[in-house]
Amino acid sequence: MAVAIIGFGVTMLEDVGRMLRDPAGQPIAREMEVAAARPLEHLAKAIVDAFAFDLDHAFGFSSGRTRRSLLSAAPRWELFADGPVGPFDRGPRAGSVRRTAIAEAIPAPGRRLTFLFD
Repeated sequence: MAVAIIGFGVTMLEDVGRMLRDPAGQPIAREMEVAAARPLEHLAKAIVDAFAFDLDHAFGFSSGRTRRSLLSAAPRWELFADGPVGPFDRGPRAGSVRRTAIAEAIPAPGRRLTFLFD
C-alpha cells in the first residue's frame, strides 16, 4: 500500500506576516515532505527539527492569518487541547495535535496554516 505524502514549504516569521531573513536578505525557509496520515504533532516535530530547534515549548497550528485571528480562528489545533478549558481560552475549542491527521488539517493543496511555537 502506498503512503500518501504531503509536500509543503515553511517560512520562518519574526512577527505575523513579516518573514525572518538571513544576512543575505533571503527568507529563512524549508521545503518538507511528511506522511499525510501522521498526526499534526509529527509535523510540528519535523518543522522544529528542520530549523534545528528543540520541541520543548508549547505549540499549535492555526488557520488564522493575522495577530488578532491566530488564537481565535477555526479550525486550529493545540498541544494542550485535550486538557481543561482555561479562563483565557477564546473562540471555538481547538482540536488536538495528537489526534488530528495532517491530511485532515491540510485537506487540499494551497491550504495555509500558521505554526505557533512558543
